[in-house]
Amino acid sequence: MLRLALAGAGVFWLVCFLGMFRLRAQISPWTVWGCLTFAAFFFASWLYHVRVRIAVDEQGLHYRGLRKRIEVGFGEILRVSVVPTLLLKVYFVATRKGPVFFSSNLKGHRELCGLLLDRANLLRR
Repeated sequence: MLRLALAGAGVFWLVCFLGMFRLRAQISPWTVWGCLTFAAFFFASWLYHVRVRIAVDEQGLHYRGLRKRIEVGFGEILRVSVVPTLLLKVYFVATRKGPVFFSSNLKGHRELCGLLLDRANLLRR
């Protein structure tokens, strides 16, 4: 649902940008810049949410982000931290191969956090 909302917002701002040229009115460069900035922001957000994938199986955690891919066993997970912010929660998973971040925008984030804590035996420490 979030992906659809981000795509819709990006298309909206792109249509606004293209509509400015149909009006043939004197338009401020800041207005044009603002429309392009919003369209780019929503496109980048949509691309991030389409690309990010987190999976847990018997071997461990598999994370695919925009630029990196990490596969770690449960024994390589050092810590799971939850940082509450104003609008959402950010989950930080420290591993021996590098950090993994995900937010409460991700469907099933609570279950994922609980599963990681359980399988990595971090609840018992």
